[in-house]
This record gives sequence, C-alpha cells and structure tokens, in this order.
Amino acid sequence: MVRKALEMQIGLAEQALHELQENGRKAMARFSVLERQGEKLSTEKNEIVKQRINLYEQYADGEMSKAEFVHRRDAYREQEENLMQQIQCLRAEKEQLFQPMQKEAGQLQEVVDAVHDAGDVMQLSQTVVETFIEQIEVFNDERVAIYFTFEDVLQGQTESGTIAP
Repeated sequence: MVRKALEMQIGLAEQALHELQENGRKAMARFSVLERQGEKLSTEKNEIVKQRINLYEQYADGEMSKAEFVHRRDAYREQEENLMQQIQCLRAEKEQLFQPMQKEAGQLQEVVDAVHDAGDVMQLSQTVVETFIEQIEVFNDERVAIYFTFEDVLQGQTESGTIAP
C-alpha cells in the first residue's frame, strides 16, 4: 500500500512537472509575442520622437505659428506617453510571465531528482522511506494516512481518503 501511494505521488509529481514544462513552452511563445510587440511600440515611439524633432525644425524655420506648434507638439507628447505606458505594461507582463512556474518547477524537479537519487521505489528501502515519507498513521478502521515529505508540492492533487494531503 505504501509503495502504491508513493508511486502515485511520484507519478503526480512527474505529470505536474511535464505540465509545467508545457506551460513553459507556451510562456516562451507568449514572451516572443510580447518581445515583438515591444519592438513595434519602440519603433513607433522613435518615429514620434523624429516627428517631434521635425516639428520643432519647422517651427524654428517659421513654417508654422507658435499655437500650431504647441498644439502638435502636445499631441506628439501624448502619443509618446501612451506608447511608453504600453511598453511598460509589456515589460511588466514579461517579467511576471515565468515567476509562478519557476518556483513550482524547482520544487517538482527536486521531487523527481530525489526519486532518481533514492533508487527503485519498488524495493521500499530505508533510503526511499527516509527520502519521501515523513509519517505513516494507521487507524483502527484499517485506514492509513501517509504524509510525504513533498506534500506541499502536490497538495490538492491527491485522492482524498487514500493519502492524507
């Protein structure tokens, strides 16, 4: 029973790690899209800066009135500020993209690595028990609760009644 529960927990850890790796691939694709959007916005911002410089040169050459210059300059500044806000939002999204997965992946990878280091779980050696099982409780009604050392990593993914979360 302990072996079966341990195998199930390890299987869940490996499955969750695989799902995290898949989510990582999707996050990389999203990151690439955000990068391209950021580059596009930066190009647009640089174009507005050039237009603003050109506007100033037109004003300095006397090709437009001060009122028209101020009006158009302010419009360019507003566009530039909007683009900068969009760029900042993209940067923030890119920074947040991988953070949740990195912590979970690290914890799950530790479990999977511990499995490989501990050896064959079918043998249920002392090393396997010390590595993966924190406590085993046997109740009078012949129910067993197994508390694993990595329970927080897989919390909520166990079958209730079979293994204590």
